[in-house]
Amino acid sequence: MIMKIIDIPEYDRPREKALRYGVETLSDAELLAIFINYGQKGHSALDIANDLLRASNGLSNLTSLNQKDLKRIKGIDKVRCLQLSVLFTLMERIKNKQLDKENQPVDIDYINKKYNDYLNNMSSEVVLLLVLNRNKKVIHETIIYKGNFSSVSIEINEVIKTVILHDGRYFYLVHNHPNGSREPSPQDILLTFRLNATTKKMKIRMLDHIIVHRGGYTSVNSYLSQEYNYRNVLQTAVS
Repeated sequence: MIMKIIDIPEYDRPREKALRYGVETLSDAELLAIFINYGQKGHSALDIANDLLRASNGLSNLTSLNQKDLKRIKGIDKVRCLQLSVLFTLMERIKNKQLDKENQPVDIDYINKKYNDYLNNMSSEVVLLLVLNRNKKVIHETIIYKGNFSSVSIEINEVIKTVILHDGRYFYLVHNHPNGSREPSPQDILLTFRLNATTKKMKIRMLDHIIVHRGGYTSVNSYLSQEYNYRNVLQTAVS
């Protein structure tokens, strides 16, 4: 049996509260409940909204939920799953448009905001190459690897060639860990070390290698300088 918002006591209905006091007075769950509209018996739209927020760990991470995540939540059928996916896609596009509008130099925080949800929704490991100009604005973006990153299969020369071909001055590598790991793998570390070493005497520079995950991001360069023994990396690189 379906339970509609109208079945909730009037004083507790999000729509009535919005009309009486204004939408800005509603909580995140209440706003989401208005969009969801109805629930199941014993599980209202407000319950579903709260389940969504718990599953995503808050409103700011809501767009990280993919259709598989949504289908696990009680009260979300195929139609509502599609509707929520459309809503989350629009939210993500608005966020990206705002980031582009700001026209700010690209840094690690910018990369995390723009690419975290996108990459974390990938079921396989994806490595992005972001090519930047002298003002550190993105002038080219491309996927250079997709699959199981179990070995260093990315060609160093191809990365450098792509940067130079697009008149780049700086570049970032950005990728996800579908297994949820926040730490760089030995392959991540070796690739970063080799790129840093190769471009050291060139006119291009890798600003960082970023691993995005549900909790934010990890800078491989920072990891190398703070937590990893360079001698071990060097020994691996020359062996």
